[in-house]
Amino acid sequence: MGVTAFTNRVGTFSHQHTVYHLSKGIRYGVPINNRDPYVISDGFSKKHEAVQGGRGPKPYFREIVSLITDDPYIVRRQVWFNEQLVVDTVEQTPMSVDFPVLYLSPPDVWAEDLDNIRSKSITEARNKLRKGQVQVGNNLGEANQVVRMITENTKRVIGAYNSLKRGNYALALKHLELSPKMILSGHTLSKKWLELQYGWLPLISDIHDGTKLLCDYVDPGKPAKMEVKVVKNQKLERDFGFVQGQRFETRWKCVGTAKCGLVAKVTCPALVGADMFGLLNPLSIAWELTPFSFILDWFIPVGNVLDSLSATAGLEFGSGYITVTDQQNFSASLASFSPGSILDRGHFAVGNYTMRRQVLPDFPLPELYAKENPFSKPHVKNAIALIRQRI
Repeated sequence: MGVTAFTNRVGTFSHQHTVYHLSKGIRYGVPINNRDPYVISDGFSKKHEAVQGGRGPKPYFREIVSLITDDPYIVRRQVWFNEQLVVDTVEQTPMSVDFPVLYLSPPDVWAEDLDNIRSKSITEARNKLRKGQVQVGNNLGEANQVVRMITENTKRVIGAYNSLKRGNYALALKHLELSPKMILSGHTLSKKWLELQYGWLPLISDIHDGTKLLCDYVDPGKPAKMEVKVVKNQKLERDFGFVQGQRFETRWKCVGTAKCGLVAKVTCPALVGADMFGLLNPLSIAWELTPFSFILDWFIPVGNVLDSLSATAGLEFGSGYITVTDQQNFSASLASFSPGSILDRGHFAVGNYTMRRQVLPDFPLPELYAKENPFSKPHVKNAIALIRQRI
């Protein structure tokens, strides 16, 4: 899917060349052998001059449109009148005659997709500034649930283990609150799955991150990091498939990337630590404690956006940038022809490439975004577990 420019000079340029529509045969009793010229635009290049000097990221813009393939389609045109063949010609046409190379664009949803991954890169870069996802504030709010879960499961596991050692399998199942009927229905298994996803795994992660954070703060031999650098990349590929038109079969394949980079200085370590422990953001904690909030988070991660609201606490903005690249490939071939038949469908391909780097004057505000695939396997498993819990 590479796109090559016909020039790398600074400025705006376009390129043209001449193609020919060929037709040969008989038309209303007159022999023809025509060669009709068409001037078509086959390339476009726009490049901003790179900013020199100074430190930090620089603004930049690059746009390329390039005709990759223009294999002509070949048809045999036949027209009958009063049972007489009055037109019988073979025609060869470059596909660039039918498609304006410089003015092709993918479906509108692709622009929305690019905006979405740009928003995601911004929000997740802000969250990455926090150097972890420790959320003691949330766990304090859920303390009773967590402690009860740990106590109950520990008793069950120890009881079941001792029963198995004695060969009492029925008692082992009883300790685990299992029965053949429960196993077949999946009710208990779904409950355990949810406990693992939303109880044990986040708790273990918080314990790990919290221990690391405390070591960073209490170790007198380890100097405090006074600068934070983060880069968050997002990539999206979309194949819109073949679209059957009246005359042509067309296809768009697009690849987009968004990168947000931030550099910040730590001006108040106490605030940074408090935010990393989830103690500065009551909105985030309230959202986590809202029943079934995680279901909406599968589609629109509201929790991530709320978390990032306080991500810059105790930090001073140093520099930042957002870079978005957009590569689009369009292809087409002849699908139908009348009156007559197709001898060669031809092939046409155009590549578009755009890269824009924006320099940020301050921390970007968090933005809502939608998940690309809310129906991934872990999400589906969690949904099934919740449904079983309600049955």
